Amino acid sequence: MSKGNMEALKLVLSETRSLFHHMKLLAEDSYQQESLSGGNRGILHDLACMGPQSPAQLTNLRPLSRIHIEDMIEPLESHGYISQTGQLDENNQPMVELTDKGRRYIQSSDKRELEILTSISNSVPREEMLIALDVLRAIRKSFDGDLCKRISELKSQKMEKAAG
Repeated sequence: MSKGNMEALKLVLSETRSLFHHMKLLAEDSYQQESLSGGNRGILHDLACMGPQSPAQLTNLRPLSRIHIEDMIEPLESHGYISQTGQLDENNQPMVELTDKGRRYIQSSDKRELEILTSISNSVPREEMLIALDVLRAIRKSFDGDLCKRISELKSQKMEKAAG
């Protein structure tokens, strides 16, 4: 990678971090009625989009260990956002799904988020957003390489050892 490419990548990543923090504030405002973590909200969104999933299936969607996902599922279930379906996946793990309370939470939060995004959606031309999407997607895909997979696996192993 040339020095110019490296500097450009650093700028893109810096701007992405800044955007992430703005999006985090947006999410906190949109999901203000509850103090769920971003990971918990992600699980609820996954269940809303894909229907019932097992912890193993949810683990395949993000770079976290199954133990970590199960730790995230527990409070969602105890607060009534998700429940077990009574069905098992191919590995005999219980499937979880959104409850009516979980669906209402996602719907009201998504509505609030849409209101905020609608108010800012015209600030950048669509064509520029699509170019940015292509660039960010290409950078993200490069993170899916062997080095990042090894880092993610090491992190999961450390978390599992710490959990006992």
